[in-house]
Amino acid sequence: MNQVKVFMYFTCVRSLSSEKYRGRSITEMIRSPTPEPKPIMGNGVLTLESQACVVGASKVGKSIFTIGLGLSIAAGRTHLGIEVLKPCKVLYLNFEAHQAIMEKRVKTIKGKLLIPSDTPFRQLTLLGNDIPQVNTEQGRQQLIDNIKAQEDFTPEVVILDNRWKITVGDPNQEENIKPLCLNLEAVRAKTGVVFIIVHHHGYNTPGVGAGSSAWDRWVNTAFDLIPHHWEGTKQGLRSSKEIKVEIGGNYTPGQTLYLVRQYPIFRVGGNDIWTQPISKRDEAENFLISELQQGTIEEGILRDRAKQAGIRDSTFESTIKDLKQDGKIFTKQDSTKQGRHNLVGLR
Repeated sequence: MNQVKVFMYFTCVRSLSSEKYRGRSITEMIRSPTPEPKPIMGNGVLTLESQACVVGASKVGKSIFTIGLGLSIAAGRTHLGIEVLKPCKVLYLNFEAHQAIMEKRVKTIKGKLLIPSDTPFRQLTLLGNDIPQVNTEQGRQQLIDNIKAQEDFTPEVVILDNRWKITVGDPNQEENIKPLCLNLEAVRAKTGVVFIIVHHHGYNTPGVGAGSSAWDRWVNTAFDLIPHHWEGTKQGLRSSKEIKVEIGGNYTPGQTLYLVRQYPIFRVGGNDIWTQPISKRDEAENFLISELQQGTIEEGILRDRAKQAGIRDSTFESTIKDLKQDGKIFTKQDSTKQGRHNLVGLR
């Protein structure tokens, strides 16, 4: 009797397994085609089957691009001209910047994009020994625990910023990257999340980023941020404000965005911003007018914001002077404060 039960059990298991791995005939493909992956963003840019990365050289704006992307997906808002078809709960795991810096970035970008405060977007910073080394078994489980620890919040999209922080060993070696890719697959199978991973490449090496060919094979959707040019400064190379984003992958015919970085977000431009980059003077004017559309601002605060956006003091001062002469802005003394406190506003 026991032998019969064992035989029936293994027959059942074999039957289920063979059905799972049975190929489909051409007739079956025609009569009952398998549904395509459900889209998150239009034009196949991001789907529920995507394994995505945001890639670019250092200081090109990967994090602010990705925060804006995550907020827009969570809010169901069109992002840089790409429609979000399925709003998703988003968890942003940061492994690099201090939590205070991340909170400031998120709040500032949220304000600029007019994202509601109740948007299902969460951000968690993990530093030092708390960073999961995902190419190890322990790190894989740690990442699962990080995702499941959100209690009543079940994320559908998880952003990992950035890849090299979650990898033990040389991130360019196959022996370290292949386990990372396999473990990300395992975490995805366990949690059902879509990963968007921030990664870097060199100044002149576009693609899916530095690393072994295993990474190239794993990524099926890439947002590649390419600056128009690089400028030499006292602090080293700085990318131009004009950024081209080439989007490609298995589920999309491809798309190119032409953007201008206006701290703390990117704005959509046209091909002309790539063929004829705006001057530093025009860049400063566009930035100042954009800031002043929110209302009158103290000149010192406006100057600090311009500095954060990469606008030099000399350019700031000359642009303010020109805009006053052109009648586009006004300055006046703040009567509520002692000393020289000018207010700046649009006419």
